[in-house]
Amino acid sequence: MKKNLVILATPYRPEALESYGNASYMLIRQFKFPFDYREDEELVTIWSNQSRQYDALSFSKSFGDSDRTFEYWLRRENEKNILTFLKKILRLDEKIVWSGFRVLGTITESGHTLFTFEVFSKSLGSGTKVYTGEEGVINLKK
Repeated sequence: MKKNLVILATPYRPEALESYGNASYMLIRQFKFPFDYREDEELVTIWSNQSRQYDALSFSKSFGDSDRTFEYWLRRENEKNILTFLKKILRLDEKIVWSGFRVLGTITESGHTLFTFEVFSKSLGSGTKVYTGEEGVINLKK
C-alpha cells in the first residue's frame, strides 16, 4: 500500500519563534504522529493564516494575540486537552477517531508566527509507526 509523507519537522529551539526568529517548521509538540502514513488513514493539515478553515475566534479567545502564550501552553498541557482543542478549532469530523497531532511553528519573512496544525487518525491494525515528543524529529532526520 502506498505511503504518504508528512512535512519534515525541525527540532524545537526555545526563543526561535520570537519576532524575526528563524524557526522553520519547528516542532512545538507532537503526540502519536507519523512520519509516513497509509492512504486509508486521515491527516488534516491547516495553517494559522487560513482563518476560514479553522475557528480563529476560539483560538483568539483562548490565547489572545500572543503566539508565545500558545507555544507555552502547547509545551506544558496534557495531550488529551491539546487534541480536544485542535479538534474544536479545526472543526474536525467527530465521527473520526483522531489519535494524534502535531503543531509546528515558522517565522515568516514579515516576522509573524505561522502555526501548522496537524491531526492524524490511525487505522486500526495499520502498523503505522507514530512518535511522541522529540523522538519523532530525531527519526525524521534519518
